Amino acid sequence: MKYFFIILWTLPQTFCGGVFYLYLWIINKKKPYLFTYHNRHFYFCETITTRINGITLGYFIFQRFASGDYITRHEIGHDRQQLWLGWLFLPVYLVVTGVQRLFGVSQENTLFEVMAKDYAIRMTN
Repeated sequence: MKYFFIILWTLPQTFCGGVFYLYLWIINKKKPYLFTYHNRHFYFCETITTRINGITLGYFIFQRFASGDYITRHEIGHDRQQLWLGWLFLPVYLVVTGVQRLFGVSQENTLFEVMAKDYAIRMTN
């Protein structure tokens, strides 16, 4: 029952992640696998691009396998952000990041990225 509410709370992200997951699995034959981290289940799948190290959409984490453990923890940091904001995550992320990028802030230094980096660093200590 708990997972039902988490999926409902993160429904827009989970839906987008599911569509991308099906695309990678069916069209590009990328086999995903399930993993658990701190009692939270994720579907992990290798991405088809080298431009993106990782992206998290609801229950789905897409990353280049060569990216390593740090990127996985970073993406789980984005998962925590999604759990805090729920349905508002995608619009808030896009607006805040978009405004910061318009003012010349690099992608790595935007608010949500810095928060995810901080989470990844705290998970290693």
